[in-house]
Amino acid sequence: MDFPPTARPPAVVLDASFVIGFCSREADKFAAASAQFEIYIQQGRQLFAPGVMVFEVLYVLCNKVAKQIITLAEYDEAIADLLDILEAIEIYPGGDRPLIQRATRMCGGCSHMNDSFYLALAEQLAAYRPAELATFDTGYVNQSQLHAPTVTIRLLPIDP
Repeated sequence: MDFPPTARPPAVVLDASFVIGFCSREADKFAAASAQFEIYIQQGRQLFAPGVMVFEVLYVLCNKVAKQIITLAEYDEAIADLLDILEAIEIYPGGDRPLIQRATRMCGGCSHMNDSFYLALAEQLAAYRPAELATFDTGYVNQSQLHAPTVTIRLLPIDP
């Protein structure tokens, strides 16, 4: 979907923690992720994710099965939900390639490499329209302040 610069809707980058909480119906995250997703759709926001999100989500879902956190049936449902949510999410045009240099500069260590792709994407989108990164991961707050202060982080609440 290509919009003229003046008509682009606000953008939202969905972090893997958001997508995982939604797709695997995590007890402490599903309600917040589901409600926020509905708000974004109702507001006509354009949803994005870097390509790395798909692999990150699949890896975590696979580990949930391996550790018996979810059943195979729940895994199949989570994969179906992932495929559904991907209908609404645009993987960034050009894939992750345009994000590599910026992401590697802001990662601050190997453990934050994937997170840096989400931040780099949100930063790039925020350069020409309102944009935010939706996540349950509190680490984004510090990482964005240090490396991408123009990025707005929407930190979703985790139910106790």
